Amino acid sequence: MTLDGTIIATGKATKTATQLVTTTLLAPYMKYNDIYTGENVVETGGTYSIILSAGEIGRDTFTHYQNAAIKAQNAGNNNTSEAVLGAGLAAVGYAYISQSTDSNILTANLGDFNTNRHFSVGIAGYNGSTYVDFPLQIHLSSAKHSLLLIILQALRSAVPFVKVL
Repeated sequence: MTLDGTIIATGKATKTATQLVTTTLLAPYMKYNDIYTGENVVETGGTYSIILSAGEIGRDTFTHYQNAAIKAQNAGNNNTSEAVLGAGLAAVGYAYISQSTDSNILTANLGDFNTNRHFSVGIAGYNGSTYVDFPLQIHLSSAKHSLLLIILQALRSAVPFVKVL
């Protein structure tokens, strides 16, 4: 396993066709269910980028990795190098998250509710073709208008002396 060109871990060769990649995320700010675990089944021999995205993601992160891949390619790095393929896979993963975030926001606006993405964890991979798999995507939604607020506003308009704090 390499990170930014540095080998950080080595493993033993396996004869199985697939491997299970388990990611666990601790979100200490959440009151309940603060440990999240996701599983990805990947084919051995492929190239993978493990993606962690916290909060709302726009196109900036995607563009960063896209530009990094182009820069590495222009510098003469091989297309299968971590600098090119790794950054390219990261760009694919963050493009997916960006589109997923935009889709959630569009749906929330159409449905008149709020949505907030907390995090996404998954894999963008290449093993003959490119794919994404994000088993952990946590976002919460809530009504833009609470029932209590609607009732208080209705009372206020019906009875002028009711004061809403």
